[in-house]
Amino acid sequence: MIIRKHKSWITLFFLFSTIPILFECESKKPVEEIGEKICVILAHPDDETMVSGTLALLSTKGCDIRVVYVTSGDDGPDETGQGLHGESLAKVREQEAEAALQALGIQQSPIFLKVPDGHVSDRVDDLKDALLNLLADIEPVMIIGFGPDGMTGDWDHTMTGLATDVAFDLTDSGKLLLHMAQTERLIPISETSVFVSELAVDLRVNVADYTAQRVHAFDAHHTQFPRRARIAYKVLAHTRKTEEFIISRNRNAENFLRKYFDAGTLKK
Repeated sequence: MIIRKHKSWITLFFLFSTIPILFECESKKPVEEIGEKICVILAHPDDETMVSGTLALLSTKGCDIRVVYVTSGDDGPDETGQGLHGESLAKVREQEAEAALQALGIQQSPIFLKVPDGHVSDRVDDLKDALLNLLADIEPVMIIGFGPDGMTGDWDHTMTGLATDVAFDLTDSGKLLLHMAQTERLIPISETSVFVSELAVDLRVNVADYTAQRVHAFDAHHTQFPRRARIAYKVLAHTRKTEEFIISRNRNAENFLRKYFDAGTLKK
């Protein structure tokens, strides 16, 4: 979940304007033969908001995107006022996440691993094993996940990223692992946002053409965000037109990068 309590990053919006680590190994077969599948591994329903523009872009380019949510968001307040909690809240948030992905053009239903919200650190080994099995089954070309900072310092984010990194390193599935990141040039997504150095960012994706899809996806999360937050995000989406990534692992995926991302977005 992006903001665990009151989504107070909205206040910050009005206050701010807006060396890759490469692991090379021999490729067993060309990217084109593997199939252009992408796996996005997230901690909570609504985390896709951090990369929603990139997901919409890749969807329009024909990528087969599989989104994995480690938890179902069973913790936290119900912003609809219905008093949902626990399993009932999780069920609705799973439906909201699927609706958000559909708004981004992703037709594949998301995968929910149903780890208790707020307790990913207690299940890291089990999570790593589950991700290993999923990656072996999906065989994605690219994986998108959290880096060590979790983008916001959220512990579920950090532990999900750790398990993703370990699973990637233990499998032959996947040629590219991207960590979501943000520099101070961007409007922060949270009051607890963790910024990385400009030098650390390898990929900046222009998502200006996907503003409408991003807003519709955000609007799907009724239990996560009150109406005022959805209004503020609509303004933010028109202003925050770039999403940033660090290339954490690269197994000869240059052809994939050139095919799906403009040359100007990649650090030379």
